[in-house]
Amino acid sequence: MRMEIVISHQSALEFWRSGQERVLLQPGCFCDWDAAIFGERGLRAAVVEEACGRELGFLSSPLHLLVRDAGERSRTRRVVCHVLPQNLPRKSFVEIGKGVYVCRPELVFVQIAKTETLPNAVLIGLEMCGAFRMPEGERDVSFQKAPLTTRAALSAYIEACVGMRGAGKANQAILYIADGSESPMEAKLTIILCFPVRLGGYGLPMPVLNRAIPTTPAIRKATGRSSFRCDLLWPDAGVAVEYDGKEHDRRVASDAIRRTALAEMGIDASTVVTMEHMRSEAQLDLVVKRLSRLLGIRKKPTMRDWSAERHALRAALGLA
Repeated sequence: MRMEIVISHQSALEFWRSGQERVLLQPGCFCDWDAAIFGERGLRAAVVEEACGRELGFLSSPLHLLVRDAGERSRTRRVVCHVLPQNLPRKSFVEIGKGVYVCRPELVFVQIAKTETLPNAVLIGLEMCGAFRMPEGERDVSFQKAPLTTRAALSAYIEACVGMRGAGKANQAILYIADGSESPMEAKLTIILCFPVRLGGYGLPMPVLNRAIPTTPAIRKATGRSSFRCDLLWPDAGVAVEYDGKEHDRRVASDAIRRTALAEMGIDASTVVTMEHMRSEAQLDLVVKRLSRLLGIRKKPTMRDWSAERHALRAALGLA
């Protein structure tokens, strides 16, 4: 008897966070799930328990699974069942074992966006399109990981999910997601700077993240570097922001040679943000005023006090 198990929602997110991105490199990894192949109605507790102990033992309990309809729901304590959406795009699953599937990262994003706050949904999107993984269980944040998806692929998948629960929230979140974030703090800084003022942000335009900037021959000779990268870069304005934290190995804030070289290339990289800035609205206000001047942004004065919204956004991101 064959029974297919499809890992979804929080369990699928945990799966992708656990260093499984290599699965996505396999040719033809994306597949459809034939929901008609079940040995009997309902997920038998023994089958699920066996899978949890074998292929899925590293996943937290309860295990979130997709089922064909409400009649397939399991009654075990270790399982939470979600009904398969009717309008699911094709190629939405990845087979990771015999009869065991996981939702592809783009589908997981739509599923998670349904229940997460907008800031956390955006943070997860930046993570999926970036080079870091947020902690799960006893695992710490991990760095220098291959992206799980791209903003373009995420956007295309969301567009194909018309009418699906969570698609509207995911479509709202994609406005603040970019490729290339290398750390949670870079991602959080992007959210704070670029979220609309009404949502607690500063309304700055979206930057590009960690894009390689080729050096000129003269600068290459002087520095030995063929390119530089900036955490957040507004290329049209020639303005960059660096986050200086312990999680960075590049120590860009103290690299005067690098900043000078970037200045010679027409990029002002003198603005540095620290954790102290991130936790203080007053200090971050000063940073944003400087950035706005450098970006040529003139904001109309307002009598509205947005401190409560800004505090709420920082709190949602674990910074207050």
